[in-house]
Amino acid sequence: MYDWFNYRHAPIRFNRRTRQVHVFYTPRFGGPRSYDWDEIAALIIEGRDKGRQGGRPDYHVLTLIAVTPDQKHYYDSVEIGDQIVLYEYCLAWWEYIRRFMEEGSESIPEPDWTLSERLSLRESFLRWFPLREMRRDHASGLNIRPAIVRMVLMSPFLTLFSIGHFISMLTSRHVRWPQEIRQACGEA
Repeated sequence: MYDWFNYRHAPIRFNRRTRQVHVFYTPRFGGPRSYDWDEIAALIIEGRDKGRQGGRPDYHVLTLIAVTPDQKHYYDSVEIGDQIVLYEYCLAWWEYIRRFMEEGSESIPEPDWTLSERLSLRESFLRWFPLREMRRDHASGLNIRPAIVRMVLMSPFLTLFSIGHFISMLTSRHVRWPQEIRQACGEA
C-alpha cells in the first residue's frame, strides 16, 4: 500500500537467457528480488466483489509464487497484471509467460498491445475504457452489449479515472533497476 503513486509500471522482468524473474520493490521493502525460473510456480487466485456470495468468481489474478526446491513451501509471491474476468484468459496469460521462458520468443505471438515507456493520455484512457477487452470478447463470440451500455453510462467516471491515472503517472517515478540486473538483461 505504501508503493501507490511512487513508481510507474515495469516492475517485473523475465530474463530467459539467465532463467530468472526479477521483481522490483522499493528500497523500503528491501529492493529488487530475483528468483530462479525453476523455483517459480503459478497460482490463479479467484476473487469476488465485496458483498457477493456464491456463484462463479468475479475475477482471477495470476500470481507467481517462489517455492522451495521440494515445492512444499513458498517464500514469496507477486501478482502479475490486473484482475482478469475469465479464468481461460488468466490461464492463457500464464501459458504465454511460460512459453516465453521455456521455449523462447519465437514460440509466442507478438502481443497486440503493450504499455510503452512514454506517458500518454491515450494509454490512460485505454486503461479505464475496456475497448481492447470488448473487441477480444466480441471476437470470442461473447455478448458485449451489456458492457457497452455500462461503459457509456459510466463514461463520465471513466474519463475522470483516466485523467487521474495520467496525472498519477506524471507524478510517479520511473523504475530504476540496479546495474547488475540491467547487465544480466543485456542492457548497457
